[in-house]
Amino acid sequence: MKEEGYNLDITYITERVIAMSYPATGFEVMYRNKLSDVSKYLDTKHEDHYRVYNLSNRPYNDSKFHG
Repeated sequence: MKEEGYNLDITYITERVIAMSYPATGFEVMYRNKLSDVSKYLDTKHEDHYRVYNLSNRPYNDSKFHG
């Protein structure tokens, strides 16, 4: 998805469901969505009306998504 300065690998399944890869930090930002970019996008486009489900079982700093 490339729009308004964002370049994210996300897909809208429906207008209320988005699928994306694991939000990355460190070296992984070279080939995954950067955690801070995903957070900024969701805060901008969906304000505080979103919930992130981590299906990867990999830990990350969920405070970027307001817990």
